[in-house]
Amino acid sequence: MACSNTPTPRDLLEQVTGLIRKFRPGMVLSVDPGADYVRWHKTDHRMAANNTMDAIRAAEWPLYFPNQRLHDGLEPWRVPQGYYYYAGKDANYFVDIDDVAEIKLAAAVAHVSQLPPAVDKYRPDWDPAALDAVKAELRQLGKKDGHYVEAFRRAEGFNEE
Repeated sequence: MACSNTPTPRDLLEQVTGLIRKFRPGMVLSVDPGADYVRWHKTDHRMAANNTMDAIRAAEWPLYFPNQRLHDGLEPWRVPQGYYYYAGKDANYFVDIDDVAEIKLAAAVAHVSQLPPAVDKYRPDWDPAALDAVKAELRQLGKKDGHYVEAFRRAEGFNEE
């Protein structure tokens, strides 16, 4: 049984909708809920992505969470663009990150437990040969047209009729 202070999915949706209405962003960045890896392996990523997508949709309609308008003065807001990372084969927007690629790589390999071989048998640090192999693989995954890129699925017109 859930504690009475535990937020429900609807509570989280209302909170994110309120943030969108308050800050009125020109774009929202989130995990791509449709990416194969997210759909099948990462429950927390999938829930965050779907909550964000639902909040983008809800934020523009005044009948979703009308208390925000009536009590908090938050007007509906239409998010013009969304960029979703971990897009995989659905990526349609690429940002050149040549200048920061090595910094990104260093940050990625700092998460030893999230990459092979430690993902199968945990260890707190890298064997030098395994680290070199993972870095080489990651360098190739992040390349497009000879540049290191960050790939996104760009979306707009969320509630088009």
